[in-house]
This record gives sequence, C-alpha cells and structure tokens, in this order.
Amino acid sequence: MEDAPSSPPPTWATDPLGTIHARIRSAVQARSGDVSHAGAPVLGTLTTDLPPTASLPPLTPTTPVGSLIRLTGMVQDVADPDWWYTRYGPHPGRTTWGLEEVDADTHAELEAETASGGGAGALAQRVGVRFVTPPGLTPWARAAGGGGVLMGAVAVAPAAAAAATAAAPAAATAAAGDPRGGKRKLGDDNAMDEDTPLAAMAGAPEKRPRDGAGGGDGVADGASPPPPLHFPGEELDDPEAAATLGLNLPVAADAATGGMSVLVKVYGADEDGGTPRLHTLQTVVGVVAAGAAGGPPVVHALRVEAAEVGDIHPALPTDVAAAADATSTAADAAAGRAAVVAHLAAALGGDTVAATYLATCLASRVCMRATDSTLPAVLGKLSVNLVLPQEGGGVSYDGIADAVAAVVPRLVRLVADIPHLNAAPWFAVKDYGVNRLRAGPLQTAPGCVLAIDATGLTAGTLNATGVRNVKALAQVASAATVPVVFDYYEAAVDADSPLLVVTRGGKALFSTDAVVHVRPNRGGGRAGDSAALVDLPAARRALALAAVGDGALEISNDLSALVTRTFVEARAAAAEAARSRVERGGGATAAAQTVDGDTLGRWLGLARCLARFRGVRELNPELWEEALRLDRECP
Repeated sequence: MEDAPSSPPPTWATDPLGTIHARIRSAVQARSGDVSHAGAPVLGTLTTDLPPTASLPPLTPTTPVGSLIRLTGMVQDVADPDWWYTRYGPHPGRTTWGLEEVDADTHAELEAETASGGGAGALAQRVGVRFVTPPGLTPWARAAGGGGVLMGAVAVAPAAAAAATAAAPAAATAAAGDPRGGKRKLGDDNAMDEDTPLAAMAGAPEKRPRDGAGGGDGVADGASPPPPLHFPGEELDDPEAAATLGLNLPVAADAATGGMSVLVKVYGADEDGGTPRLHTLQTVVGVVAAGAAGGPPVVHALRVEAAEVGDIHPALPTDVAAAADATSTAADAAAGRAAVVAHLAAALGGDTVAATYLATCLASRVCMRATDSTLPAVLGKLSVNLVLPQEGGGVSYDGIADAVAAVVPRLVRLVADIPHLNAAPWFAVKDYGVNRLRAGPLQTAPGCVLAIDATGLTAGTLNATGVRNVKALAQVASAATVPVVFDYYEAAVDADSPLLVVTRGGKALFSTDAVVHVRPNRGGGRAGDSAALVDLPAARRALALAAVGDGALEISNDLSALVTRTFVEARAAAAEAARSRVERGGGATAAAQTVDGDTLGRWLGLARCLARFRGVRELNPELWEEALRLDRECP
C-alpha cells in the first residue's frame, strides 16, 4: 500500500504563520532542549528569506487575517511588554508566536506546565506598539496613495504594489481557538487593549491540529476563511475633547479622512536594540491577526525597520538616490526650488523674502543634537514666525497653510487662540485608567509641518493647560522636542517637525529661530493664485529631495576665515554705532550686544538650512551672502 503523499511544507506565500511556527519548532529542537534563550534571539535568523518589503501587499481594510503584509506608520504609543511561549508541550513543542488567544485546553496546559517549572525557560517578551497613520496627510498626498503609509478606509495602494496586491495569496490563518467560547488571552497581555477585550472571531476554524501536522497553523480543512478585517472608528472616552484629544489618532481630522490605528506586536526587541521610538516612522512586515471587536487590527511583526524617505513621500520613487542621479539635473533642481518660492510668494502677497524663509523652513531637518552641561544644541532646524500686516494686505493664515499643503505631504494645522489653547493638552498624556498614551496633536512624524494659526490671539487668560501648551510649542521651536507627560515626570521626545507660526501685527508668545514681517510685493514676487504659474509636481519633488541626506555642511578654511571676518566687522560696526549714539546724546545703549555669539549662531543656522534647500553640501560665498542678506531683511 502506497504511503499517502505528505503535505507540502508551509511557505511565506501560502501560510506565513505556519512557516514561522515550523521554524521556531525546528530551532528549539536543534538546541536539544536548551530553551533558556529560545525566544527573541532565534527569530532574526528565521526570517532572513522574507520577501522584499516592496513586493508585499499593504495592509488595507480587506486584508484577510493570516496574510503577510507591509505597513508604514508613526509610532504613537509603546506598551509594557507581555509574554509569549517560544515552545510548550511535548518535544519539539508548540509556540504561541502570533497568537492573541488560545483555547481552554491549551490554556490549562500552559498553566500546568508553568506551575511545574517546565515552561519557565520558554517564556519570552514581546511589546505592543501602537502605529497610526502619519498625522496630517495633505489631499494631494492622500490621492497619490500617501507614499504607502497607513491609509485606513480610503487606502490606495501605490502603483508599484498593485500587482503584488492582486497576486497576494488568499490563504487566511485564524488565531488558535475553541469554537465553544473557551478562548483565553495569552499571558499578562499588554493593557493597551483592556478597554476592548479580544473577542472570538466569526468563522474561525473548529480547531487546529495540536501536533502541527501539515503546517499545523493554517485554516483547518473544510473551514471557511475568516472575514476581512474591518476598521471601525475608535470611540473616545471623552467625546467633548474629540477636537484635540483621543486615544489613538493625534489629529482628530485624520479620523474623518481615513486615519487608522494598528497594534503591532514586536518580538526580539532585546535582539535588535530596542522597540521603535515614539513618533518615528517605521515599516513593518508581519502577519495579520484577529483584533478586538471594535478595536484596531493586530499585526505580529517579523521585521521592523526605519522607513526610508522614498517609502513615505509620494513625490519620490522608492530608490531616491538612483532616481536623483539618473533624472535630475542642476537646471531641473534649480527650477523646482524656484517653483517652491514662487508658489509660496503668491500666498504671501508677492514677498519673495518671506517665501524664501518659509521654503527653507519646510526643507529644514534636524541633522545633529549635542548636549553640553546646560543647554541642548540642535543643528538643522529653522522655526519661523511669519508676522502678517495688521491691516491684512490680502495675506491670511488659511492662504499660507493651503499653499504649504499643496507642496508637502503632511501638514497639521492648529489654532492657537485662548479657547483652543485652554481646551485640552496638545501633547501626549499617559492615561493610567486604560494604560495608554492619549494622543496629542503635537505628536507628529519627522518632516510633518506644524502650522500654528495665532492670528486670532487676543487678550485673555491662559489656564494651566494653556500655559503648558504654549511651553510645549516653545519646546518644539527651541529644542525640536515635544513633551510626553506621565504622573510623576515629563519626557522630551524628539520632534523633527518644521514649525511655522503665523501671527498678525506682533510676534508669537514664544521665540522662534526667525521672525519675518511679511511685506507684500517685496522682492518682485507675484501675488494671487499660483496654480497656473507654477509646476507643483516639480516644487514637491524639490522639497522632497531637500529632505534627503544627513544635512551635513562642510566649511573650508577660506570660508571659515570669511565667516570670522564678517562677524568681527559686524561687531565692530555695531559698537561704533553705539558710541556714536552716545556722543549725539542718545544715552547708553545695548546695541553693541546685538552682534554676539547668538548672532553668529543665527547666521550659520540660516546658512545651513539654506544649503539644504539649495542642495549644497559646502558653504560658499554666494550662499553665505544670501544668508546675511535674508537676515538683514528681518532684523
């Protein structure tokens, strides 16, 4: 009698969950029972043959549970670790990787094994990380697919992934469970979801083979595949604060335009140097699991890595460097930058000086942080306060913000008047009732522009919340960090978000790197609608390419001498002007102190940001003179 043909082994394409389970079992077996480190350390060696990230379908509202997917999003919250079993049961054992629940029999077996000490060495940690749609996707970026980022109910797969999405396997793998309702949550599972307990998923298979035969982790024979994921809007505990405060999405407007939240379980944090940091953009390759009823979907990560700018900017191809080398010329790049300035000047009454400052702000990125014994030094940022004329002059915050939104992929608009500042925290606050960070609108991903409308700020009283919000804005402007508040301490988290503050008639409540008084028609720019005059795709590409790279600026010995000479001459001129005023009876003055170390730092900082916008890596006399000219225009 012939032996029955054996089932083919699982693969990433047919059964990703079964594949990782089989590999964990083999790794444990190869260690001859030594499982003291059988958790995270073995995972990195088991996933080296994962398909290329770009070839995988993105997570969408119709992605079936059990699919191997990719997603790119912003880290909004990181939970305390929970536990999973690298192996349990008879040798070679089974594993709970990728499972949120187990059936009652398995739960009892796990408890008994742990109580006897047999499973103590098989426990490992995983961390729940809350990923959200990068805040503030602008309309053109959303229409272009958002660069492949999480898009929620209106997700649009980038063209490069369309074929992969169409060819994605239809196999679906449900979480292990007992259809009689005896499911139990694994371990001390992180409390990020305690407000919405995990529920049994409709259509789950009756039961998995307990010995892992035939892969052991696919849908049971004859079972219906699970239904596609559904992404309902998450309810806030405090509906009255929905405009500025929520559990997940930092910007409430994102919920209305398809923003979404995903809980990603990250394994092997002790192996790869830690969990993803707050507010960073990360790309995840993982397996979709059944999420809580009414809650976010869950993805168990096989690979987590920092997102590349080409992966998240819809104006750029994935291979940014190759595309720039192959298709960009100096003339094309210069034309793109000119388009940026012309477009912004149209919204600024034709003021090309203010438009150049604004374009430089949009292109700025933190390139280095250094901390001495007193104050942190941040290089590469340029926060700008645009002061509009008191009488208006046809220039408005809305017009400026709309112009910026037309050329950047992410923009968060915030109204900074007394009622809005007093309403709710703009920074993330730990809510110990649900053990989660309540999102705040200052939680933004790197490169997202923060546009603050302070044109309506009038006399009034700030409450405690309002005062802390102003301090948080000042922190973003001066240190490029944002507070995250806990009961007994406050953490400063990196915030590499270009900051634009628009006021009318006077300066903002806090200091910025540059204060620019908008003067319509200064510099010969054209006011009005720029759509017919400017190549917007070229402008978007120019700003996107400006953000690529480390922002390093080389200064030759000759240029260093020129900088020193300029500073010495300016300081001497200021001192002479002060003495002249005293001699004319003008009295004592501190004018000589207006050219000091802070002045030199301001010049160099502006020159560095201009160099990034201009695509220059070495300071030259022309760039230095442009920085000085711009500074003179905005005393």
